[in-house]
Parts: sequence; structure tokens; C-alpha cells
Amino acid sequence: MLGNTLATFMTELARALIAELDLDPPGLAFEAVDELALLLLLPTEPDPSRDELVRAAAEGWAMAADRRGEPEEPVYWVMHGVDEQRFARLACLLVGSDPSSFGDLAEELGFEAADIDRCIEEYDRVLASWTALLEPHGRAKRRRARGGTIRVVYDDVPAFRPLRDRLRSAGVLEAAAAEIVSTFVLPRTLTLRVTSCGEENAGWMPPERRIVLCYELVRAFERLARDEAVAEVEPAQK
Repeated sequence: MLGNTLATFMTELARALIAELDLDPPGLAFEAVDELALLLLLPTEPDPSRDELVRAAAEGWAMAADRRGEPEEPVYWVMHGVDEQRFARLACLLVGSDPSSFGDLAEELGFEAADIDRCIEEYDRVLASWTALLEPHGRAKRRRARGGTIRVVYDDVPAFRPLRDRLRSAGVLEAAAAEIVSTFVLPRTLTLRVTSCGEENAGWMPPERRIVLCYELVRAFERLARDEAVAEVEPAQK
């Protein structure tokens, strides 16, 4: 649940950064968002707990690809077009970022040594491209600039209070927001609002400079994680 929630936030934050920093990445728009979201999701320093969240997010992408078109599939995944080809590219970039940490993922996906080498090259290419685009906006270049921040707001919705409390207690969204603010100079303050939307969704709202993350989507991630855990236990019991 936390891994997929964090990945969703990073996806919408990638859209926000591309717009707010007036970036013009090459290639297809959805591929650019995927690339930047993955780079933002990966830890900048060795962090086993963050690696676990990233791994959980990758499992979520795989589940999205496997379940595409099923009635209970979260609306978010349908709208954002997660399919086998997109998952394969994300997984390749993930393995290429750190083949030792994500070697088990490569093995699970049947990657050969040549595939891993190709993924390393692709990750290095993507990283270099985005580093060049983002460097002018980094704090290393603009140390005296104050810039905006990212406010994380949890709406108090009675039906989702337990879920809200779990998210707030975990602190993964706040930590990610603080990391972004410490890395980049944002021209304006952004808001992440976790709220009830009446549907399983998330989105970037440019006029309000607000990212909306729906409790319904987080609950769907929680249910999918529970279903997956049950599916893994049942064969063992048999």
C-alpha cells in the first residue's frame, strides 16, 4: 500500500515538476513522466526501507499489467495505461539503476546478462538526460534561492480516518516531499491533498498547483495487497 501510494505521488509530482519548472523532455509525454517519477522514487543514498517501497511499487505495476481490464482494477491504473510493455520498461530502468539490489527482480522477470547490461545503459542514458534538464533547478546551483515548499494535507473524512492515520504515521509522503524540496528550488509552493474523491484516482491540478491523492485509491492499493497476500498463503496451506 505504501509503496504504490508513494509511487502514485511521485508520478503526479513528476507532472507537476515538468509543468512548474517548464521542462521540455524529449520523447513521449507519458514516458517522460514515467522516467522522472522513477528517478524521484529511487533513494539518493543507500536506504533499505526505501528500496522495499520501490520494490513494492514495482510489484504493483506488475499486478496492474496482469489485471488490466478486470472489473475490480483501480480506475487510476486504467486511466494511466499501465500495461505489460510499460511495466517492462519501468522494471528495466529499475534493474538498471542498481542490478545488485534489484537482482531478484531481474531473475523473476527472466532477464539474461545481456538484458541487464542493456537496462544499465538505458538507465544511465535516462539519468544523464534528466540530470541535464534538472540541474539548473537544483539547490546545488541555487543555494541562496528560497523557493517554494510542498505542503502535505490530509482531509479529515470519517470513513477514512484509520487509513489517514496509517498514512500519516508512516510519514512516507512527508519524507518524499521534504526530499524534493531539499533537492530542487520550486518556483512556487505546491500542495499534496489526500482526500476523498468518490473514485479511485489521483491527479495534478495545474491551476491550483495541487496534487490530489484519493483515499479511495489508497484503499484499493490496500485491498490489492491483502488479496495478494491471501493468494500467496492459500497454495502453501493446500
